[in-house]
Amino acid sequence: MDVLTLYNILEDEADEELLLLANYFRDEEDEMFTERSREGCYNILVERRLIDNEYRFRAYFRVSFELFNYILDYIKDDIRRHPSNRVKRPISPEEKLALTLRFLATGESYRSLSFQFRISHSWISTIIKEVLEAICNRLKNITMPEPTEHSLKKISNDFYEMWNFPNCCGAIDGKHIRIV
Repeated sequence: MDVLTLYNILEDEADEELLLLANYFRDEEDEMFTERSREGCYNILVERRLIDNEYRFRAYFRVSFELFNYILDYIKDDIRRHPSNRVKRPISPEEKLALTLRFLATGESYRSLSFQFRISHSWISTIIKEVLEAICNRLKNITMPEPTEHSLKKISNDFYEMWNFPNCCGAIDGKHIRIV
């Protein structure tokens, strides 16, 4: 037996072991994700504990329940998926928005959110992108109308009068953001 044949046999055995190992972890993960409706953060914490408590809801998501519903009303049609043969119970728009707001409020990793919400980390990245695009498309003109020279001068004047910040046209609060 030559070296190349021996190498191929060993490589095939290693691939088979890796495949078995991957399937073992995949089965564990799939079970974790299929129990989302019973064990996920949204169903246990948000629906059972936070919905009725405005203070805790605001502390968890950093938005009021009223604002949560306001945003949801605008974007729910854009982020809703209907049941299909492949996905029997799609993730609700409420849960998608809650996941996105939690990500924005904490900056947690997708993997950490994956364990909390019982959604795979790769799907979380898709959901967050989808929800943020929907928010930008639907609410951009309402929350940030096209600036005019007059409106910027008024804002700048207000900042100067209230806070003694000259030539300031806006501020960000609630999260440390590195601006380059």
